[in-house]
Amino acid sequence: MIEHQSQPNKNMLFRMMEYYTALVNTFVVKEENQNKYGSKEIQIPKAEFHIVFNGKDAMDKHPKLDLGDIQLKGSVTNIHFSNLTHHDTNHSLVAYARLVELVTELDFTINDAIDCLLKEGYLVGFFGRKEIRDMFVEIFSYDQELIEQGRSEGRIEGIEQEKIKAAKKMIAKGMTAKDILEITELSEKEIEQLMKPNSY
Repeated sequence: MIEHQSQPNKNMLFRMMEYYTALVNTFVVKEENQNKYGSKEIQIPKAEFHIVFNGKDAMDKHPKLDLGDIQLKGSVTNIHFSNLTHHDTNHSLVAYARLVELVTELDFTINDAIDCLLKEGYLVGFFGRKEIRDMFVEIFSYDQELIEQGRSEGRIEGIEQEKIKAAKKMIAKGMTAKDILEITELSEKEIEQLMKPNSY
C-alpha cells in the first residue's frame, strides 16, 4: 500500500493499518468467502506499507515509523522534486513529483502543468491522453485545492491570519466594523480587539 503525504505525519502508519484491515476484509475475506470466525486460518496478503512524502517541510532522511509493541513497520520516502536524485521521465513518481511542484509551488494551472510535463517528456503516453488530463483538472481544480488545504493542519491558521491582515487594512481605511465583519467573517470580538489602538 502506498499513501501520499504533503506534511510529515507519524500517525500515517496507524491510518494505513485501518485501510489495510478494511481492504482485506472487503476484498479477501468476503469475496473469497473466508470465515474469520471459523477455526480454519484465513489467508491474507502480507502488509507492506510505503509512505511517499512530497512537501517542503524538513523531514528526517529515514524516519522511524512503528506502532510501539505492535509488530508493524512502514517506510517513508521523500519524493519532493528537489530531493530526487534522478529525473527519469518514464518514472511515475518522478512525473507526479514534478506535477505537484509545478502546480503547488510554481503556480501553474493544471493544464499548463501538463503541457509543461509533455514538453519535458514526462510520461507522454499517459499525460497525453484527454481522459487523464480531464481527471487531473478535476482533482487539482483551484476551489477543491483550497478546500483540501483548508482542512489540513496549519492551513486553517494561515487563512485566519490572512483574514486578520485584511481586516487591519480595512480598519486603516476607516471601514465600519459591520462591513469588516461581513467581508472577513471574523467574529465581532476579534474585530473589536483589532480596532483597539494597541492592537497594531
